[in-house]
Amino acid sequence: MKDYHRLWILIGRKLSGEATEDELKELAILSQEHPDAPYYITVLSYWWEMTEQSGREKADRAFNDFFEQLEKKKPGLPPNNPSKTNNRINIFV
Repeated sequence: MKDYHRLWILIGRKLSGEATEDELKELAILSQEHPDAPYYITVLSYWWEMTEQSGREKADRAFNDFFEQLEKKKPGLPPNNPSKTNNRINIFV
């Protein structure tokens, strides 16, 4: 059971791009021990890639909505220009 828990942690680290080379090797070994793992890795990898772009778009919309609301309350801070999202970030950094 502990290996199965570790397998899911490693899958998550792989999908997020945080897995080290040693963790990827460990994932390969655990995947051989759990015959269903490659299927889940494939499905989740596909899902991750498909939703990553969608998630970025939603985050950008939420970010811009937040600043539009902020500007309504405090005009001029920051400039209301959705194409200048990076400039908005720089204002607060």
